[in-house]
Formats: sequence, C-alpha cells, structure tokens
Amino acid sequence: MVEKIAVALFIAVFGLISKIIQQNMEKKRRINVSGKLQHHYIFSHIDDLISRIDNEVNIEDEGREILVKIVVKEKILIFKKNLMELSIKLDNCYENCDKDNVNGCNKLYEEHMKTFNKSMTEFNNFYKNNDYLNDKEEEVLKIFMDSFAEYNQMNINGLRDFVFRVCNSKLFTDCKYVTSSIYNLYITIFDKMILDAEKTLSSLNGDLTGKIINGVEIGEMSDIEDLTE
Repeated sequence: MVEKIAVALFIAVFGLISKIIQQNMEKKRRINVSGKLQHHYIFSHIDDLISRIDNEVNIEDEGREILVKIVVKEKILIFKKNLMELSIKLDNCYENCDKDNVNGCNKLYEEHMKTFNKSMTEFNNFYKNNDYLNDKEEEVLKIFMDSFAEYNQMNINGLRDFVFRVCNSKLFTDCKYVTSSIYNLYITIFDKMILDAEKTLSSLNGDLTGKIINGVEIGEMSDIEDLTE
C-alpha cells in the first residue's frame, strides 16, 4: 500500500514537472521584451493572486478566513520579495558577467536554493515575537502552519527536485530560460496554496475552535467548501 502511494506521488510530481517543461516555450513570452527576469510574469501574477485572496476567498467563519489569509499571503509575499532580489542579481550577472560563463551558470542551483531556503526560514518564523500578535495568537498560527506544511510538502519536494534537475540539465543551458521555467512552477505552487489551506482547515476543525486570531474568535465549521466560491 505504501509503495503504491509512493509510486502515485512520484507519477504526479513527474507529470507536473514534464508539463511545466512542455509549456515553458509558450510561457516564456511572459517575460518583458527587455528580457529581464525582474519583469517575469510571476510578479504580476502574484499581485493578481493576492488581490483574489483578499476579495474572493470567503469562509463561513471569520476567524478561519483571517487565519488562512494571513498565512497564505505571508508565504507568497515573502517568496515574491526574495525572488525579486534573485532576479535583480541574475539580471545584473547576465548583463555584466563574461558571456562564456553566463550560459553555464554553475552557481544557478546554489542561488535558487539559497533563495528558497531563505524564504522558507522567513515564513516559518514570521509570526514569532511579532509585535502585532500576542502569545495565544502565535500559538494559533503555529497550529495552523504545522498542519499546512504537511499538505504543502509534496509541492515543496517537487519544486526542489525540479530546480535540481533543470539547473543541472545538459539540454537547458540558458540561465534566463532555466529561471523562467522555475518561476513558472512557483506560479503553479502559489495557486495551489489555497487548496492546501482548505485541506488544513478541514483537518484542524476542533483544534482551532474557540481560539482567538486578530481579536476574532474562531468558530466551528460544519463543512469545508471551496474557499473561492
């Protein structure tokens, strides 16, 4: 049974990775004509996604809605900030480095993983010793985030695997193309975070009831529905 689940997960992740590579030539058009990574479609997409979360994510319980919006938005915005810093750095490298070294980009994997690890560390600690949260609210966020991390883990593993493969590929050797491919996968993962949050709420119904977040008591949910309906 465990082996079947592992195989199914591998097939799902592999299928997602293959689809990203297959569609990347079309998505590459989403880079600004200047060719700069800092103008990649991912950044405007994040802005649109944050707006959708603010305006379209509606949950019957106000406390749970506040909790979901805090966590999902914080994670996406932290990654946006750090991916922009990476983009500026790579754009500068591409424009000023020795052209013979640009396409090889031996440190590209290291740079992407450094950005990923920095973002995850910042996200996992954003609520700790936060001036806007009291100890009980920090506890609520920890409960939610621990469960959220479990549902989000398969996407994280798939991203790590894809970054390693594409950065070390002999077929994809242009730094901008490789990074654009990685950013396209980030877009898919950011979009799926709402689904991960939905699963998290469903699994934590009783664990959250009665606790306080942003001054609002978290109530019960009899049924978890599509959060964007």
